[in-house]
Amino acid sequence: MLRFRRIARLSIFAALALSAGHAAADDEIQVYDDEIRAKGESGVEIHMNWTPNGSSSPSWPGQIPTRRAFNLTPEFSWGLGNGWDWGLYLPTTQAAATGWQGDGIKGRIKKIFAGEEGEAYWGANFELAHNRTTVSQQTWTGELRTIAGISNGPWEYAGNLVLGFDMSGPDRSGSPDFGISGRAIRKISASWSLGVEHYAGLGRMNDVLPWRQSSESSFAVAEYAAGSKLGIHFGVGHGWTDSAERTMFKAIVSIGF
Repeated sequence: MLRFRRIARLSIFAALALSAGHAAADDEIQVYDDEIRAKGESGVEIHMNWTPNGSSSPSWPGQIPTRRAFNLTPEFSWGLGNGWDWGLYLPTTQAAATGWQGDGIKGRIKKIFAGEEGEAYWGANFELAHNRTTVSQQTWTGELRTIAGISNGPWEYAGNLVLGFDMSGPDRSGSPDFGISGRAIRKISASWSLGVEHYAGLGRMNDVLPWRQSSESSFAVAEYAAGSKLGIHFGVGHGWTDSAERTMFKAIVSIGF
């Protein structure tokens, strides 16, 4: 068992070391860990992201430029039991040129295989999204995200491998987008934790981008937990490469019903 723990820790550290950037959609900048709702539980996570100095020009017709755009996405989730839960996202964006509008709808299902305290856990999350052209050139997209992590005393580590699939449009059935994300966070009191996150958007699996062309972002994050029904996550991010936004702010408010 001790050998397994050492191998698991090395695997997580390797994932974190490779996570040199940004691999999350604007409606959800988050590293997935072993958090999952128990059977019969439900709740909502409100994702909020803001880019004060992003691009002022659309990358394709209909896209909302990222400069001073505010993304707000409620994610409703329900526990199914035995390590399963599912969720429904309703992404929205507010921008000066367009006002407030919906960006589509997204569903997900997640499975976590949890070890005992201090042991590694792993799992996967699958998402299917119907998008407006405000956020994607593809009407239908899918995402498969692997999840792995471990707790070691006050420290928690988690890493995700993210594959994005175009399910409509000219790139349908092509090579998936490829990204890695990871985080290390330390509990400093009964309610507060501090840590760092890193997101890497690496291009397509058959054409991995070099560092300068990839999307590389890091966040300093703080988390506050008020019992089991309320949690607040806040992060300030910096983009290291030309493809990443220079400055980003994000927050997640989690409310259990």
